[in-house]
Amino acid sequence: MKSATENKPQPFRFRQFSIAQDRCAMKVTVDAVLFGAWVGSTAARNILDLGCGTGLLSLMAAQTHPEAQVTGIELDLAAAAQAAENAAASKFHERIQIHHADAVSYRADKPADLIISNPPFFASGSLSPDDRRRSARSEGTLTVNDLVAAILRNLSEEGRVALLWQANRFEILEEACRSTGLYLIRSTAVKSKEGLEPHVVFTQWERQERERSENQIVMRDADGVTSAWKSLVHPFYPDVGRLR
Repeated sequence: MKSATENKPQPFRFRQFSIAQDRCAMKVTVDAVLFGAWVGSTAARNILDLGCGTGLLSLMAAQTHPEAQVTGIELDLAAAAQAAENAAASKFHERIQIHHADAVSYRADKPADLIISNPPFFASGSLSPDDRRRSARSEGTLTVNDLVAAILRNLSEEGRVALLWQANRFEILEEACRSTGLYLIRSTAVKSKEGLEPHVVFTQWERQERERSENQIVMRDADGVTSAWKSLVHPFYPDVGRLR
C-alpha cells in the first residue's frame, strides 16, 4: 500500500520555482504558461495578479521582474493558501505576497504598474459540475465588467494590463475595456495547430490609445512544438515538449 506522501501529486517543476496544485481547482495549463512568458519583462515595480490560482503567473512575473513586488489575490481559500505556499517555497518569496481576497472589492494599497490575469472567461454554467472548478473557470463569481472595474480601481495612470482571454468571446472583453477607457495595444492569437481557429488570445491594454500590434502564434506543427513556442517558454520550463 502506498503512503499518503507517495499518493500526493508531485509539484509542477519549472526552472526557478515549483507549483504544487493538488488543492487548487484550476491546474497549470499550457495556455497559462505561454501567456506568462508572453507578458515578458517590463519596467513595472508593482505587479498585481488578479485571480492568481496556483500562483503561476505571480511567480513567472517575479522571475521576469527582479526588482518588482508582486501581489496575487485569489477568491478560493484553498487555492490562495497553496499559492502562498508555492511563493514561500520559491527564491522570490521576499517579493511575493498572496492574499485571500475578492477582486470585485479589492483595492491595493498602491496602484499597480502591471496587472496580469488569467480570469474566468467561459459563460457561467457552461462547464464542470464541480463547484470550485466552475467558479475558477466561469463568470459566476467575476463578470467581465467586474474584472474591468477591478483593473481600473488598481491600475496606475501609466500602467499596463495583460489578460488571457477566450478567442471567440474577445469582442465582449474589448467592448467592456473600450467603454471604460482601456485600449488594446498588443494582442497575440494562439492556435493549437496550424489550420485551426485561435482558441485564446493574449492581450495587453493601456489607458492611452495608440497604434496596436497584432500577431499570432501556433503551438504545434507537423514537426512538433514550434520554435516560436519554444523560444517563449524555454526560460521558464526546460522540456517544452512535455507541456500538454
